[in-house]
Amino acid sequence: MTTENKPSNLFAKLLGKQYEELPAAIKQFHDTPVHLWKGYVNATGSNNVLAKIIRTFMGFPKPGNNLPITVSVYYTDQGNERWSRSFGNKKFSSLLMIDKKNPQLMSESFGLIKQHYKLELADNWLCWRLQYCSLLGVKLPSFLSPKIIANEGIDEKGTYQFIAKAELPLIGILLEYRGFLNPVL
Repeated sequence: MTTENKPSNLFAKLLGKQYEELPAAIKQFHDTPVHLWKGYVNATGSNNVLAKIIRTFMGFPKPGNNLPITVSVYYTDQGNERWSRSFGNKKFSSLLMIDKKNPQLMSESFGLIKQHYKLELADNWLCWRLQYCSLLGVKLPSFLSPKIIANEGIDEKGTYQFIAKAELPLIGILLEYRGFLNPVL
């Protein structure tokens, strides 16, 4: 693929001119059509049985510190992004795309669940603001919808870092993780 034919990433499309305001490490993460990043993450979450079952079913990691993480991202022919995450032997992937109903939003699909985000910049952080969640294409009422925090930033050395938290009604914190990634050359 030549530079002229390189597809623009979803984040650049959705943020427009604001994309250029992102720190270099965040842009580097999103600018490459096929890439692999590695790092470490600290993960926490509820110890109740339902949370454990859901984490296992979704391929999310068990709580722990300094868990190795690998993230690969590639652009599909349709202009979407496939993100695959490995936390040790736990793996899950999602498909990110521009929302078909609202092209100002980004959708992320995890199997039957789709989350719809508005992207915003705040103090050098790229914030994914959950607008709503759908199951099998049906919008969930807010009292059944997860509460999601997803942010990308940099540390004091300019290293790419991230924070993600998913809280479910009646279950509590399904998973909260924070960590850093470096590109694999």
